[in-house]
Formats: sequence, C-alpha cells, structure tokens
Amino acid sequence: MDMMKIYGAEFTNLEKALKLQSGKHLVHASNIANVSTPKYQALEYSFEKNLKEVYSEKGDAGFLTKTNPNHLSPYSPPKIKKSNDPISRIDGNNVNIDKELTNVSKNNFDYNSTLAFLTSKYALLKYAMSSEG
Repeated sequence: MDMMKIYGAEFTNLEKALKLQSGKHLVHASNIANVSTPKYQALEYSFEKNLKEVYSEKGDAGFLTKTNPNHLSPYSPPKIKKSNDPISRIDGNNVNIDKELTNVSKNNFDYNSTLAFLTSKYALLKYAMSSEG
C-alpha cells in the first residue's frame, strides 16, 4: 500500500500552510526592518486570501500540473499589497510597530501549531510502521 496516497494530500496541505506562514513572517519582518525608513509603506500579507487562492478552482492540490518537462513550473507568488493603514508620522512611514510585533507573535504561534500538527502526523505514521503499531 502506498502511504503517500493515503497521507500525501494532508502532508502537502500542511507544507503549503507552513510556506504561506513563512511568507507572512517575511512581510512582517520587512515592515519591522523599515520602521525608520522615511516614506516606507507597510505591506500586508493575507494568509487566508493566499490560502484560498492556492485551493480555489485549480484542481486537487491547488496548483497547475506540469505536463511537459519544457514547461515552466506553475508557481503563483503570494499576494502582497501595501497597507491601507493611515500615515501617522511626519516622515510618511505608516508602520505601526506594535501591530507588527503582535502580528509576528500571532503568526509564530500559528506556524508552530501547524508544525506541531505535522510533526504529530509523522510520529503517528512512524508508530504505525513500527513493530509496536
């Protein structure tokens, strides 16, 4: 029995969630790094919107299938947009450091939760394949 046929989609979905959460972290890190940059406009990364796009109307796993080795890999970069937060500083920068640090903390919790869930799935699979299972 091919175990990836049984568990493959779930592992793939968790992997995609981790990649999207990593992307979200990079956006928040960029905003924090540019907190003192004049005229910098904070960026937003909607995990929910990106996740919906990955799985919307594109087939089983949400990605196109590469049918020819000469085709480019079907990759759609995540949607990142400028924040609509009002500019509250004289230098034109609209990064709210408190909001960004809160978002990093929340995203860190979400990422670690997803990772713990994925780790538990691997542990369960390992147990099932061991002599004890």
